[in-house]
Amino acid sequence: SFREQCVPGREITYECLNACAEYAVRQ
Repeated sequence: SFREQCVPGREITYECLNACAEYAVRQ
């Protein structure tokens, strides 16, 4: 999920960006 993949201090990965995009779309 967004919170699981995009947490402070973690490297920004393609999967993270994908999760962020999906999270934004669902809000």
